[in-house]
Amino acid sequence: MRDIAVPCYGRYIHSLDGSVEYQPYGNHREAIHSVSRNELNDLLLDVALEQTGIHLHFEEKCLEVDLDTPEVVFQSLRTDEITHVRADRVIG
Repeated sequence: MRDIAVPCYGRYIHSLDGSVEYQPYGNHREAIHSVSRNELNDLLLDVALEQTGIHLHFEEKCLEVDLDTPEVVFQSLRTDEITHVRADRVIG
């Protein structure tokens, strides 16, 4: 993750009157680290595919999530088939 993270030391606030103000994230050059959403998704998929016992589902619409069970109900975008999936952990 560190390889794709970029330190950000502050942000620019654009006011309605057209003025711009820089606001640092801290008083001692602290930074937050930003990661591109596409790069994060690629990294998470790569790590997930290296694991055993992880099942990835694509081209499916999530219809319902029951966090108590936990169970997720999906509908295939290709076949319209409804699938109920139970798991110890659900990441979406």
